[in-house]
Amino acid sequence: VVSTQSTAIMPQEYQLPDRVYKYPFELIMLAYERRFPTCHMIPAFLGSETVYEHKSKDGAVHVIERRCKIDVEAPYFLKKVCGADYVYFIQKNSLNLKKRTLNIVATNETYSNRVSIKEECSYRPHPDNEEWTIFTQRATLNIISFFGIEAQVEKIGIKAYHKNIKKGKEIIMYYINELASEGVTTAPRWVQPENADTESDTDESFASADDDQRLQDVTDGYKLDSDYITTHLGELNPMEECSIIQLAKRMKQTFDKIPDERVLLRFLRARNFDIEKSREMLIKSMAWRKQFNIDAHLDIWSPPPIIEKYLPGAWHRSDKDGRPVYMLRLGHLDIKGMLRAVGEDALLRYALYICEQGI
Repeated sequence: VVSTQSTAIMPQEYQLPDRVYKYPFELIMLAYERRFPTCHMIPAFLGSETVYEHKSKDGAVHVIERRCKIDVEAPYFLKKVCGADYVYFIQKNSLNLKKRTLNIVATNETYSNRVSIKEECSYRPHPDNEEWTIFTQRATLNIISFFGIEAQVEKIGIKAYHKNIKKGKEIIMYYINELASEGVTTAPRWVQPENADTESDTDESFASADDDQRLQDVTDGYKLDSDYITTHLGELNPMEECSIIQLAKRMKQTFDKIPDERVLLRFLRARNFDIEKSREMLIKSMAWRKQFNIDAHLDIWSPPPIIEKYLPGAWHRSDKDGRPVYMLRLGHLDIKGMLRAVGEDALLRYALYICEQGI
């Protein structure tokens, strides 16, 4: 028996780090279109049909709306309760070859009165190199009510989303390589046709799709590059990447200057990636550092000569991940004598001094 009492679930927002492809926008678009109407690399994507399509007279803008059929990995009993084996999504793509942008909005059609899923993505030239393409992506999940099993549905939705995220870059690169095997390594940019009608298209649905301001939020605010994560933070799963961005955004609501991503990741790991608990812990740490002027500790305090002479510790190279290693031979330390000579406060300050050096 399944309880029909609803449990309130807070809307969840997921923003992924920016993904950079070191290929021109036009070539990325050729690879992207090969994903339709089906993609063998996403078994859950069973197919799609075009329900609306519009092209501008000059060929610069192409708007297409597809109805996509998805096989969601869910327990048998859950599919029985829902009465649906598949989930349908409406995906609207607005391609502007003149501006070199592709905006994508996908929303669920199945059970839209009970669950709201919205994904917004954008492809555009990289701001620092127009021969590269940058991809931004975010999604929101809001479970209004779902037969009393909201928590289970949320877990299934998050798991499916993270699984597809990991496949995203692999798919584009697969089709890039497929194009290369066919001899296609470049794609021409759009040029204005001769004697083309330069007046704007008057189709309302077409215009609103192309200029949808909601998509601007996808590229606004805090940014984090996936290449930066791999280089400086190591291999993270999509949930961990999302958590860094969410924590950074929450911190920026209160502070103009926040710690870098390495610090954010440390606090997230300390609180099992709970955003609010990590934020609370980090705010307390920042307040403590400000109260005792820790940021200037290396500049305003020096170890007493007795500590430098008799404390048996020193920096010794790095570990396998490049982190500095400090070796302290406590068995050779006269703790009582050191406390009598310099006091507890000096030893605490020296411990902070070493920690700050390591950071």
